[in-house]
Amino acid sequence: MRHLAIPTQRRTNQLVSGLMSLVLLLAACQIEDLNIEIVNEDGSVLFIVHENDAPDPAPLSRFGVVSHYSGARWEVSTYEESSLYRMQDGKKLLKPLDELPEIKALAAGAIRFGEVPRGFFIQGSSGNHLVALEEGRVYEAYANRGAHRGHISFTIEHGVAVKLPPVTSPLSSP
Repeated sequence: MRHLAIPTQRRTNQLVSGLMSLVLLLAACQIEDLNIEIVNEDGSVLFIVHENDAPDPAPLSRFGVVSHYSGARWEVSTYEESSLYRMQDGKKLLKPLDELPEIKALAAGAIRFGEVPRGFFIQGSSGNHLVALEEGRVYEAYANRGAHRGHISFTIEHGVAVKLPPVTSPLSSP
């Protein structure tokens, strides 16, 4: 009886090739190609999101600010978080793919902290109430559109938002 086994070297090459494809795919999903700028304007903070170095604001499906200190989160998105999950046996489970809503990206690349752009929903860890930015605290702003994402860290100094050097591992990683 003849064995139909693939030679060891060929199997190894196929395995390495498959793993390399997977690594490249996962790496591509982690690329941050949305840049977030901070503009201090009339006592409030305006965030402008661009794709790479494109001059026009990028469409977004989610934007948020989270506190490194307390974990309090203020977020706006084009979908309600409750539409993604269902409760089963006291656990929060992601709905089956065919029950998930279509997550759209809206052309709202400039978001003022505390304001909800038209077509967006608000959600957060503080019961949807705006948590005031505190002097000296570190915050992270993050933006998503499908696989496109970006984040920055900032603090408040003398009532003004100031961008901090890049953080290697974002606090808000989905």
